[in-house]
Amino acid sequence: MEKEQVLNKAFKISIILILAIGVLLRLKYFLDFRWLWGDEIRLLENIYCRDIFSAAFGQLTRAQSAPPLFLLFSKLIMEIFRLFTPHFLQSLRIIPFITSIISIFGFYILSTKYLKNKINIITANILFCFNMHLIYFSQDFKQYSSDACMLILVLLSFFYIDFGKLSKKAAIGLGLAYAVCPWFSFTSIFVIPGVIVATISKYFNKEQLQNKDFIKKTLGLIVPFIVSFITLYIHQKYIAVTSDAYLSKFWTKGFIYYYYPISILKIFYNSILYYLWEPAFLVRILYSLIFGVGTIKILFSIHNNPQKQIIILSLISVILAASLQIYPFDGRLSLYMFPLIIIIILQPFELKEYNKTFSNIISTIFFISTLFITIKYQETFTHKIMDLKMNLKNFQQITNLKPNEYIIFNKTTDNYYTYNLYNSIYNFNTSTRKIVIPIHDMSPKYIAKLPNGKVYYLLSSSDRQHPDRTNKKKRIKYLNRILMSLKNTQILDIKQDENYNYIIKFTK
Repeated sequence: MEKEQVLNKAFKISIILILAIGVLLRLKYFLDFRWLWGDEIRLLENIYCRDIFSAAFGQLTRAQSAPPLFLLFSKLIMEIFRLFTPHFLQSLRIIPFITSIISIFGFYILSTKYLKNKINIITANILFCFNMHLIYFSQDFKQYSSDACMLILVLLSFFYIDFGKLSKKAAIGLGLAYAVCPWFSFTSIFVIPGVIVATISKYFNKEQLQNKDFIKKTLGLIVPFIVSFITLYIHQKYIAVTSDAYLSKFWTKGFIYYYYPISILKIFYNSILYYLWEPAFLVRILYSLIFGVGTIKILFSIHNNPQKQIIILSLISVILAASLQIYPFDGRLSLYMFPLIIIIILQPFELKEYNKTFSNIISTIFFISTLFITIKYQETFTHKIMDLKMNLKNFQQITNLKPNEYIIFNKTTDNYYTYNLYNSIYNFNTSTRKIVIPIHDMSPKYIAKLPNGKVYYLLSSSDRQHPDRTNKKKRIKYLNRILMSLKNTQILDIKQDENYNYIIKFTK
Protein backbone atom coordinates (compact mmCIF):
# COMPACT_ATOMS: atom_id res chain seq x y z
CA MET A 1 0.00 0.00 0.00
CA GLU A 2 2.82 2.40 0.86
CA LYS A 3 4.52 1.62 -2.44
CA GLU A 4 1.28 2.40 -4.31
CA GLN A 5 0.98 5.73 -2.50
CA VAL A 6 4.57 6.65 -3.33
CA LEU A 7 4.01 5.81 -7.01
CA ASN A 8 0.81 7.86 -7.09
CA LYS A 9 2.58 10.80 -5.49
CA ALA A 10 5.47 10.50 -7.98
CA PHE A 11 2.93 10.43 -10.82
CA LYS A 12 1.19 13.58 -9.59
CA ILE A 13 4.49 15.44 -9.14
CA SER A 14 5.65 14.36 -12.61
CA ILE A 15 2.44 15.55 -14.27
CA ILE A 16 2.51 18.87 -12.41
CA LEU A 17 6.12 19.46 -13.51
CA ILE A 18 5.40 18.52 -17.13
CA LEU A 19 2.35 20.79 -17.36
CA ALA A 20 4.15 23.64 -15.59
CA ILE A 21 7.19 23.40 -17.87
CA GLY A 22 4.85 23.25 -20.88
CA VAL A 23 3.22 26.51 -19.78
CA LEU A 24 6.58 28.18 -19.04
CA LEU A 25 8.03 27.20 -22.43
CA ARG A 26 5.05 28.73 -24.23
CA LEU A 27 5.29 31.83 -22.05
CA LYS A 28 9.03 32.10 -22.73
CA TYR A 29 8.59 32.21 -26.51
CA PHE A 30 5.47 34.36 -26.32
CA LEU A 31 7.35 36.99 -24.30
CA ASP A 32 10.12 37.11 -26.93
CA PHE A 33 7.78 39.44 -28.86
CA ARG A 34 9.54 38.71 -32.13
CA TRP A 35 8.50 40.60 -35.22
CA LEU A 36 5.83 39.11 -37.46
CA TRP A 37 7.29 36.91 -40.18
CA GLY A 38 6.10 36.66 -43.79
CA ASP A 39 3.11 34.35 -43.40
CA GLU A 40 1.78 36.30 -40.42
CA ILE A 41 2.08 39.56 -42.32
CA ARG A 42 0.24 38.12 -45.30
CA LEU A 43 -2.65 37.13 -43.05
CA LEU A 44 -2.50 40.47 -41.22
CA GLU A 45 -2.78 42.37 -44.50
CA ASN A 46 -6.24 40.85 -44.90
CA ILE A 47 -7.55 42.45 -41.71
CA TYR A 48 -5.26 45.42 -40.99
CA CYS A 49 -7.13 48.16 -42.88
CA ARG A 50 -10.55 46.51 -43.11
CA ASP A 51 -13.65 46.99 -41.00
CA ILE A 52 -14.58 44.27 -38.52
CA PHE A 53 -17.07 42.48 -40.76
CA SER A 54 -15.02 42.36 -43.95
CA ALA A 55 -11.91 41.42 -41.98
CA ALA A 56 -13.66 38.33 -40.65
CA PHE A 57 -15.93 37.33 -43.52
CA GLY A 58 -14.44 38.96 -46.61
CA GLN A 59 -12.20 37.46 -49.27
CA LEU A 60 -8.70 36.52 -48.21
CA THR A 61 -5.81 37.31 -50.52
CA ARG A 62 -2.05 36.64 -50.37
CA ALA A 63 -2.68 32.84 -50.47
CA GLN A 64 -4.21 32.83 -46.99
CA SER A 65 -7.05 30.91 -45.41
CA ALA A 66 -8.25 31.29 -41.83
CA PRO A 67 -11.50 30.71 -39.88
CA PRO A 68 -13.81 33.78 -39.79
CA LEU A 69 -14.25 33.87 -36.01
CA PHE A 70 -10.50 33.51 -35.47
CA LEU A 71 -10.01 36.58 -37.69
CA LEU A 72 -12.90 38.43 -36.02
CA PHE A 73 -11.54 38.01 -32.48
CA SER A 74 -7.98 38.76 -33.65
CA LYS A 75 -9.17 41.97 -35.28
CA LEU A 76 -11.10 43.03 -32.17
CA ILE A 77 -8.13 42.39 -29.87
CA MET A 78 -5.74 44.23 -32.22
CA GLU A 79 -8.00 47.29 -32.41
CA ILE A 80 -8.31 47.42 -28.61
CA PHE A 81 -4.52 47.27 -28.15
CA ARG A 82 -4.03 49.82 -30.94
CA LEU A 83 -5.68 52.40 -28.67
CA PHE A 84 -2.91 52.41 -26.07
CA THR A 85 0.32 50.90 -27.44
CA PRO A 86 2.42 51.29 -30.61
CA HIS A 87 3.34 47.59 -30.27
CA PHE A 88 -0.24 46.44 -30.79
CA LEU A 89 0.69 43.89 -33.46
CA GLN A 90 1.98 41.58 -30.72
CA SER A 91 -1.62 41.27 -29.50
CA LEU A 92 -2.40 39.17 -32.56
CA ARG A 93 -0.68 36.28 -30.79
CA ILE A 94 -2.91 36.41 -27.69
CA ILE A 95 -5.48 33.94 -29.06
CA PRO A 96 -2.85 31.34 -30.11
CA PHE A 97 -1.15 31.71 -26.72
CA ILE A 98 -4.31 31.37 -24.62
CA THR A 99 -5.58 28.40 -26.63
CA SER A 100 -2.17 26.72 -26.28
CA ILE A 101 -2.37 27.02 -22.48
CA ILE A 102 -5.92 25.65 -22.45
CA SER A 103 -4.70 22.78 -24.65
CA ILE A 104 -2.07 21.72 -22.11
CA PHE A 105 -4.60 21.12 -19.34
CA GLY A 106 -7.26 19.86 -21.74
CA PHE A 107 -4.91 17.28 -23.21
CA TYR A 108 -3.93 16.00 -19.78
CA ILE A 109 -7.60 15.33 -18.98
CA LEU A 110 -8.08 13.75 -22.41
CA SER A 111 -5.07 11.49 -21.97
CA THR A 112 -6.52 10.13 -18.71
CA LYS A 113 -9.74 9.25 -20.55
CA TYR A 114 -7.97 7.19 -23.22
CA LEU A 115 -4.96 5.88 -21.28
CA LYS A 116 -4.93 3.98 -17.98
CA ASN A 117 -1.24 3.20 -17.50
CA LYS A 118 0.30 6.14 -15.61
CA ILE A 119 3.63 5.82 -17.43
CA ASN A 120 1.80 6.13 -20.76
CA ILE A 121 -0.05 9.20 -19.50
CA ILE A 122 3.29 10.81 -18.59
CA THR A 123 4.74 9.89 -22.00
CA ALA A 124 1.70 11.31 -23.80
CA ASN A 125 1.93 14.62 -21.96
CA ILE A 126 5.68 14.90 -22.62
CA LEU A 127 5.01 14.43 -26.33
CA PHE A 128 2.32 17.11 -26.22
CA CYS A 129 3.76 19.70 -23.82
CA PHE A 130 7.32 19.64 -25.19
CA ASN A 131 6.54 19.45 -28.91
CA MET A 132 8.37 22.33 -30.60
CA HIS A 133 5.68 22.86 -33.22
CA LEU A 134 2.95 23.31 -30.62
CA ILE A 135 5.24 25.63 -28.65
CA TYR A 136 6.11 27.66 -31.73
CA PHE A 137 2.53 28.08 -32.91
CA SER A 138 1.50 29.27 -29.45
CA GLN A 139 3.16 32.59 -30.42
CA ASP A 140 2.41 32.72 -34.14
CA PHE A 141 -0.50 34.66 -35.65
CA LYS A 142 -2.00 31.59 -37.31
CA GLN A 143 -4.86 29.32 -36.31
CA TYR A 144 -2.93 26.08 -35.78
CA SER A 145 -2.75 26.39 -31.99
CA SER A 146 -6.48 27.09 -31.87
CA ASP A 147 -7.16 24.07 -34.07
CA ALA A 148 -5.41 21.70 -31.66
CA CYS A 149 -7.25 23.29 -28.72
CA MET A 150 -10.66 23.00 -30.37
CA LEU A 151 -10.10 19.32 -31.21
CA ILE A 152 -9.27 18.61 -27.57
CA LEU A 153 -12.30 20.52 -26.23
CA VAL A 154 -14.69 18.85 -28.68
CA LEU A 155 -13.35 15.41 -27.74
CA LEU A 156 -13.64 16.22 -24.03
CA SER A 157 -17.27 17.27 -24.47
CA PHE A 158 -18.14 13.64 -25.22
CA PHE A 159 -17.04 12.55 -21.74
CA TYR A 160 -19.03 15.21 -19.88
CA ILE A 161 -22.37 15.16 -21.71
CA ASP A 162 -25.09 12.71 -20.76
CA PHE A 163 -27.31 12.75 -23.84
CA GLY A 164 -29.91 10.56 -22.15
CA LYS A 165 -30.51 13.18 -19.44
CA LEU A 166 -30.24 16.16 -21.79
CA SER A 167 -33.37 18.27 -22.29
CA LYS A 168 -34.50 19.26 -25.80
CA LYS A 169 -33.36 22.86 -25.25
CA ALA A 170 -29.99 21.71 -23.93
CA ALA A 171 -29.57 19.41 -26.95
CA ILE A 172 -30.26 22.33 -29.30
CA GLY A 173 -27.82 24.47 -27.32
CA LEU A 174 -25.16 21.80 -27.64
CA GLY A 175 -25.90 21.50 -31.36
CA LEU A 176 -25.48 25.27 -31.76
CA ALA A 177 -22.17 25.13 -29.86
CA TYR A 178 -20.89 22.44 -32.23
CA ALA A 179 -22.21 24.53 -35.14
CA VAL A 180 -20.13 27.54 -34.08
CA CYS A 181 -16.88 25.57 -33.61
CA PRO A 182 -15.97 25.24 -37.34
CA TRP A 183 -16.21 29.02 -37.75
CA PHE A 184 -13.41 29.33 -35.21
CA SER A 185 -11.53 26.20 -36.27
CA PHE A 186 -12.08 24.59 -39.67
CA THR A 187 -10.56 21.31 -38.52
CA SER A 188 -13.11 20.78 -35.75
CA ILE A 189 -15.33 19.57 -38.61
CA PHE A 190 -13.32 16.35 -38.66
CA VAL A 191 -14.07 15.40 -35.04
CA ILE A 192 -17.53 16.83 -34.35
CA PRO A 193 -19.43 14.25 -36.48
CA GLY A 194 -17.66 11.42 -34.66
CA VAL A 195 -18.46 12.94 -31.27
CA ILE A 196 -22.12 13.47 -32.23
CA VAL A 197 -22.48 9.90 -33.54
CA ALA A 198 -20.79 8.43 -30.46
CA THR A 199 -22.86 10.60 -28.12
CA ILE A 200 -26.14 9.46 -29.68
CA SER A 201 -25.12 5.83 -30.20
CA LYS A 202 -24.67 5.29 -26.45
CA TYR A 203 -28.45 5.63 -26.05
CA PHE A 204 -29.69 4.55 -29.46
CA ASN A 205 -31.84 1.43 -29.82
CA LYS A 206 -35.01 0.32 -31.66
CA GLU A 207 -37.27 1.64 -28.90
CA GLN A 208 -35.81 5.13 -29.22
CA LEU A 209 -37.02 5.28 -32.83
CA GLN A 210 -40.54 5.51 -31.42
CA ASN A 211 -39.54 8.12 -28.85
CA LYS A 212 -40.42 11.57 -30.21
CA ASP A 213 -38.42 13.39 -27.55
CA PHE A 214 -35.32 11.36 -28.41
CA ILE A 215 -35.78 12.11 -32.14
CA LYS A 216 -36.25 15.83 -31.45
CA LYS A 217 -33.14 15.89 -29.26
CA THR A 218 -31.19 14.08 -31.96
CA LEU A 219 -32.31 16.52 -34.65
CA GLY A 220 -31.56 19.43 -32.31
CA LEU A 221 -28.01 18.14 -31.98
CA ILE A 222 -27.41 17.27 -35.64
CA VAL A 223 -29.26 19.86 -37.74
CA PRO A 224 -27.43 23.02 -36.52
CA PHE A 225 -24.06 21.44 -37.31
CA ILE A 226 -25.15 20.34 -40.79
CA VAL A 227 -26.51 23.80 -41.60
CA SER A 228 -23.32 25.40 -40.26
CA PHE A 229 -21.10 23.03 -42.27
CA ILE A 230 -22.96 23.75 -45.54
CA THR A 231 -22.92 27.51 -44.90
CA LEU A 232 -19.22 27.50 -44.05
CA TYR A 233 -18.37 25.40 -47.11
CA ILE A 234 -20.22 27.83 -49.40
CA HIS A 235 -18.59 30.79 -47.67
CA GLN A 236 -15.09 29.39 -48.07
CA LYS A 237 -15.59 28.01 -51.56
CA TYR A 238 -17.27 30.95 -53.23
CA ILE A 239 -16.67 34.00 -51.05
CA ALA A 240 -13.71 33.94 -48.71
CA VAL A 241 -10.77 32.29 -50.45
CA THR A 242 -9.43 33.70 -53.71
CA SER A 243 -6.36 31.48 -54.00
CA ASP A 244 -7.72 27.94 -53.94
CA ALA A 245 -5.57 26.84 -56.87
CA TYR A 246 -2.35 28.06 -55.27
CA LEU A 247 -3.17 26.55 -51.87
CA SER A 248 -4.07 23.20 -53.43
CA LYS A 249 -0.80 23.15 -55.34
CA PHE A 250 1.22 24.21 -52.30
CA TRP A 251 -0.28 21.48 -50.09
CA THR A 252 -0.50 18.80 -52.77
CA LYS A 253 1.40 16.27 -50.60
CA GLY A 254 -1.48 16.36 -48.14
CA PHE A 255 -4.04 14.99 -50.59
CA ILE A 256 -4.96 11.40 -51.41
CA TYR A 257 -5.13 10.32 -55.06
CA TYR A 258 -7.21 7.38 -56.31
CA TYR A 259 -4.48 6.37 -58.78
CA TYR A 260 -1.95 6.26 -55.93
CA PRO A 261 -3.62 4.29 -53.08
CA ILE A 262 -0.48 4.26 -50.93
CA SER A 263 -0.92 8.04 -50.51
CA ILE A 264 -3.40 7.16 -47.73
CA LEU A 265 -0.50 5.78 -45.70
CA LYS A 266 1.87 8.47 -46.92
CA ILE A 267 -0.08 11.42 -45.52
CA PHE A 268 0.05 9.91 -42.01
CA TYR A 269 3.68 8.91 -42.46
CA ASN A 270 4.62 12.47 -43.50
CA SER A 271 2.66 13.95 -40.61
CA ILE A 272 4.35 11.76 -38.00
CA LEU A 273 7.66 12.77 -39.55
CA TYR A 274 6.60 16.42 -39.20
CA TYR A 275 5.55 16.06 -35.56
CA LEU A 276 8.71 14.20 -34.50
CA TRP A 277 11.26 14.96 -37.20
CA GLU A 278 14.42 13.53 -35.59
CA PRO A 279 16.10 11.07 -35.41
CA ALA A 280 15.07 9.93 -38.88
CA PHE A 281 15.11 6.15 -38.35
CA LEU A 282 13.07 6.11 -35.14
CA VAL A 283 10.51 8.58 -36.46
CA ARG A 284 10.12 7.17 -39.93
CA ILE A 285 10.10 3.50 -39.02
CA LEU A 286 9.44 2.94 -35.33
CA TYR A 287 6.78 5.61 -34.70
CA SER A 288 5.01 4.89 -38.00
CA LEU A 289 4.82 1.19 -37.15
CA ILE A 290 3.59 1.94 -33.64
CA PHE A 291 0.93 4.26 -35.09
CA GLY A 292 -0.18 1.49 -37.44
CA VAL A 293 -0.37 -1.05 -34.62
CA GLY A 294 -2.28 1.44 -32.46
CA THR A 295 -4.81 2.09 -35.23
CA ILE A 296 -5.37 -1.66 -35.76
CA LYS A 297 -5.77 -2.21 -32.03
CA ILE A 298 -8.43 0.53 -31.85
CA LEU A 299 -10.24 -0.94 -34.88
CA PHE A 300 -10.54 -4.28 -33.13
CA SER A 301 -11.94 -2.68 -29.99
CA ILE A 302 -14.52 -0.21 -31.36
CA HIS A 303 -17.52 -2.51 -30.80
CA ASN A 304 -19.61 -0.98 -28.02
CA ASN A 305 -16.76 1.45 -27.34
CA PRO A 306 -17.92 4.94 -28.39
CA GLN A 307 -14.72 6.73 -27.36
CA LYS A 308 -12.68 4.48 -29.67
CA GLN A 309 -15.28 4.98 -32.40
CA ILE A 310 -14.60 8.72 -32.25
CA ILE A 311 -10.93 8.13 -33.12
CA ILE A 312 -11.76 5.94 -36.12
CA LEU A 313 -14.47 8.30 -37.37
CA SER A 314 -12.04 11.22 -37.07
CA LEU A 315 -9.42 9.34 -39.11
CA ILE A 316 -12.07 8.53 -41.73
CA SER A 317 -13.07 12.22 -41.87
CA VAL A 318 -9.43 13.23 -42.42
CA ILE A 319 -9.02 10.64 -45.17
CA LEU A 320 -12.28 11.71 -46.82
CA ALA A 321 -11.33 15.40 -46.78
CA ALA A 322 -7.89 14.62 -48.23
CA SER A 323 -9.41 12.33 -50.89
CA LEU A 324 -11.92 14.99 -51.99
CA GLN A 325 -9.11 17.58 -51.85
CA ILE A 326 -11.16 19.73 -49.49
CA TYR A 327 -8.51 19.98 -46.79
CA PRO A 328 -4.94 18.62 -46.96
CA PHE A 329 -3.33 16.57 -44.22
CA ASP A 330 0.28 17.72 -44.28
CA GLY A 331 2.76 19.73 -42.24
CA ARG A 332 1.38 22.38 -39.93
CA LEU A 333 -2.12 21.91 -41.41
CA SER A 334 -2.16 18.46 -39.81
CA LEU A 335 -0.99 19.69 -36.40
CA TYR A 336 -4.55 19.72 -35.06
CA MET A 337 -4.57 15.90 -35.14
CA PHE A 338 -1.39 15.54 -33.06
CA PRO A 339 -3.35 15.06 -29.78
CA LEU A 340 -5.20 12.11 -31.32
CA ILE A 341 -2.05 10.77 -32.98
CA ILE A 342 -0.40 10.68 -29.54
CA ILE A 343 -3.35 8.73 -28.12
CA ILE A 344 -3.12 6.25 -31.01
CA ILE A 345 0.66 5.85 -30.64
CA LEU A 346 0.28 5.00 -26.94
CA GLN A 347 -2.46 2.40 -27.50
CA PRO A 348 -0.07 -0.54 -28.13
CA PHE A 349 1.44 0.06 -24.69
CA GLU A 350 -1.92 -0.25 -22.93
CA LEU A 351 -1.35 -3.96 -22.24
CA LYS A 352 -4.25 -5.02 -20.03
CA GLU A 353 -4.03 -8.61 -21.18
CA TYR A 354 -0.48 -9.01 -19.84
CA ASN A 355 0.79 -8.72 -16.30
CA LYS A 356 1.31 -5.27 -14.84
CA THR A 357 5.09 -5.58 -14.47
CA PHE A 358 5.62 -6.49 -18.13
CA SER A 359 3.31 -3.67 -19.21
CA ASN A 360 5.24 -1.13 -17.10
CA ILE A 361 8.61 -2.31 -18.47
CA ILE A 362 7.47 -1.86 -22.09
CA SER A 363 5.91 1.52 -21.28
CA THR A 364 9.07 2.66 -19.47
CA ILE A 365 11.29 1.76 -22.44
CA PHE A 366 9.05 3.80 -24.74
CA PHE A 367 8.94 6.65 -22.22
CA ILE A 368 12.77 6.85 -22.14
CA SER A 369 13.06 6.86 -25.94
CA THR A 370 10.36 9.54 -26.19
CA LEU A 371 12.06 11.72 -23.57
CA PHE A 372 15.39 11.37 -25.39
CA ILE A 373 13.91 12.30 -28.78
CA THR A 374 11.90 15.19 -27.39
CA ILE A 375 14.72 16.90 -25.50
CA LYS A 376 17.76 16.09 -27.65
CA TYR A 377 16.36 16.43 -31.16
CA GLN A 378 13.63 19.01 -30.76
CA GLU A 379 15.88 21.43 -28.86
CA THR A 380 12.85 22.21 -26.72
CA PHE A 381 14.81 24.17 -24.12
CA THR A 382 17.58 25.60 -26.34
CA HIS A 383 15.54 26.32 -29.46
CA LYS A 384 16.19 29.73 -31.06
CA ILE A 385 13.22 31.22 -32.84
CA MET A 386 14.17 33.50 -35.69
CA ASP A 387 15.01 36.91 -34.22
CA LEU A 388 13.56 39.13 -36.90
CA LYS A 389 14.33 42.21 -34.78
CA MET A 390 18.01 41.97 -35.69
CA ASN A 391 17.70 43.25 -39.23
CA LEU A 392 15.22 45.96 -38.31
CA LYS A 393 17.61 47.26 -35.64
CA ASN A 394 20.29 47.55 -38.29
CA PHE A 395 17.98 49.52 -40.58
CA GLN A 396 19.36 52.62 -38.89
CA GLN A 397 22.77 51.89 -40.41
CA ILE A 398 21.52 51.48 -43.97
CA THR A 399 18.50 53.74 -44.43
CA ASN A 400 20.58 56.68 -45.70
CA LEU A 401 22.25 55.03 -48.67
CA LYS A 402 24.71 56.58 -51.07
CA PRO A 403 23.72 56.81 -54.75
CA ASN A 404 25.59 53.60 -55.64
CA GLU A 405 24.28 51.53 -52.69
CA TYR A 406 21.31 49.13 -52.66
CA ILE A 407 19.57 46.80 -50.25
CA ILE A 408 18.88 43.29 -51.53
CA PHE A 409 15.94 41.35 -50.15
CA ASN A 410 15.02 37.78 -50.78
CA LYS A 411 11.47 37.70 -52.17
CA THR A 412 10.07 36.15 -49.00
CA THR A 413 12.25 38.22 -46.70
CA ASP A 414 10.80 41.35 -48.29
CA ASN A 415 7.50 40.41 -46.70
CA TYR A 416 9.12 40.09 -43.29
CA TYR A 417 10.09 43.73 -43.37
CA THR A 418 7.12 45.09 -45.29
CA TYR A 419 7.61 48.82 -45.45
CA ASN A 420 3.88 49.47 -45.76
CA LEU A 421 3.35 47.85 -42.37
CA TYR A 422 6.30 48.69 -40.13
CA ASN A 423 7.06 52.09 -41.68
CA SER A 424 3.51 53.20 -40.87
CA ILE A 425 4.15 52.38 -37.18
CA TYR A 426 7.86 53.05 -36.63
CA ASN A 427 8.56 55.58 -39.42
CA PHE A 428 11.53 53.95 -41.09
CA ASN A 429 13.04 55.77 -44.05
CA THR A 430 10.77 54.81 -46.96
CA SER A 431 13.12 56.26 -49.57
CA THR A 432 15.61 53.41 -49.13
CA ARG A 433 16.46 51.87 -52.49
CA LYS A 434 16.01 48.15 -52.61
CA ILE A 435 16.28 45.23 -55.01
CA VAL A 436 13.87 42.34 -54.50
CA ILE A 437 15.17 39.00 -55.69
CA PRO A 438 12.43 37.33 -57.81
CA ILE A 439 13.31 33.82 -56.56
CA HIS A 440 13.23 32.11 -53.19
CA ASP A 441 16.97 31.69 -52.89
CA MET A 442 20.19 33.44 -53.79
CA SER A 443 22.13 31.94 -56.72
CA PRO A 444 25.47 32.74 -58.44
CA LYS A 445 23.51 33.23 -61.67
CA TYR A 446 21.42 36.01 -60.14
CA ILE A 447 24.43 37.67 -58.46
CA ALA A 448 26.20 37.71 -61.83
CA LYS A 449 23.34 39.76 -63.29
CA LEU A 450 23.67 42.55 -60.71
CA PRO A 451 25.29 45.72 -62.11
CA ASN A 452 29.02 46.13 -61.42
CA GLY A 453 30.47 49.07 -59.52
CA LYS A 454 27.69 49.08 -56.93
CA VAL A 455 27.60 48.30 -53.21
CA TYR A 456 24.94 45.89 -51.98
CA TYR A 457 23.54 45.06 -48.54
CA LEU A 458 22.07 41.55 -48.45
CA LEU A 459 19.53 41.09 -45.64
CA SER A 460 18.32 37.66 -44.70
CA SER A 461 17.01 35.65 -41.75
CA SER A 462 17.30 32.13 -43.14
CA ASP A 463 13.78 32.60 -44.40
CA ARG A 464 13.91 29.57 -46.64
CA GLN A 465 13.36 27.48 -43.52
CA HIS A 466 10.02 27.92 -41.76
CA PRO A 467 10.67 29.51 -38.32
CA ASP A 468 9.32 26.59 -36.32
CA ARG A 469 11.86 24.26 -37.95
CA THR A 470 15.00 26.39 -37.96
CA ASN A 471 17.95 25.63 -35.76
CA LYS A 472 21.54 26.81 -35.59
CA LYS A 473 22.85 23.99 -37.79
CA LYS A 474 20.40 24.75 -40.59
CA ARG A 475 21.08 28.49 -40.44
CA ILE A 476 24.83 27.97 -40.67
CA LYS A 477 24.24 25.74 -43.69
CA TYR A 478 22.02 28.40 -45.28
CA LEU A 479 24.57 31.14 -44.59
CA ASN A 480 27.36 29.06 -46.16
CA ARG A 481 25.21 28.54 -49.25
CA ILE A 482 24.72 32.30 -49.53
CA LEU A 483 28.46 32.94 -49.12
CA MET A 484 29.17 30.43 -51.92
CA SER A 485 26.80 32.42 -54.14
CA LEU A 486 28.89 35.54 -53.43
CA LYS A 487 32.28 33.91 -54.15
CA ASN A 488 32.87 36.11 -57.25
CA THR A 489 32.17 39.32 -55.35
CA GLN A 490 34.16 41.33 -52.80
CA ILE A 491 32.61 40.96 -49.35
CA LEU A 492 33.16 44.19 -47.40
CA ASP A 493 31.43 43.36 -44.11
CA ILE A 494 29.23 40.77 -42.42
CA LYS A 495 27.04 41.58 -39.44
CA GLN A 496 25.23 38.73 -37.74
CA ASP A 497 23.67 37.86 -34.41
CA GLU A 498 23.93 34.69 -32.34
CA ASN A 499 21.04 33.17 -34.32
CA TYR A 500 22.78 33.61 -37.69
CA ASN A 501 20.51 36.32 -38.97
CA TYR A 502 22.83 38.49 -41.00
CA ILE A 503 23.58 41.49 -43.21
CA ILE A 504 26.28 41.02 -45.83
CA LYS A 505 27.83 44.08 -47.47
CA PHE A 506 29.50 43.32 -50.79
CA THR A 507 30.48 44.94 -54.07
CA LYS A 508 31.01 43.86 -57.66
